[in-house]
Amino acid sequence: MTAALFMLLRTQDITAEVFICPSSNSEKDTFEGGTNAPINRCNFTASKNLSYSYQNPYPSSTAIGSGWKFNNTLGAEYAIAADINPGTTPAGTDNFAQPNSTSSAKDMKLANSNNHDKDGQNILYGDGHVSWESNPFVGTNRDNIYQAATTTTTVQQSTAVNIGPFDANDSVLLPTDDQTW
Repeated sequence: MTAALFMLLRTQDITAEVFICPSSNSEKDTFEGGTNAPINRCNFTASKNLSYSYQNPYPSSTAIGSGWKFNNTLGAEYAIAADINPGTTPAGTDNFAQPNSTSSAKDMKLANSNNHDKDGQNILYGDGHVSWESNPFVGTNRDNIYQAATTTTTVQQSTAVNIGPFDANDSVLLPTDDQTW
């Protein structure tokens, strides 16, 4: 998943700072002291070098059959990228799947990015605008942008972090800050 974002470093006139939120504890990628330039690589050096999550561009055939597409027709409410998905660890602090859209503000913090002390996240939407949101239930039809929308139980959803979008309205922003590479 992160290699898709890394390709921007190889093909666009941008620097590694673009992938670091100033409010995070992440560090810009120095490409191992400059000895391994982006053109010779296919991914970030470490998970600490990326503090944003991006729409999973690898849908299932079910999602495609339900109308999912990732192109310039995405609506203004479709989340494309945001501050990094909090994942599920440490337990009791991070859990993108525990709250629901009607949870209290205290419980909602479990699902907010760690980049801004769990107060919320900046989100890039399909029409190109960015907005600060105090919870992750801001996608199309109040979709939780950090987890796949499925018809399975909450327990199954919480273990399905690395799955693709479920249908045409589903944002699944990855990676989580639990993941290392």
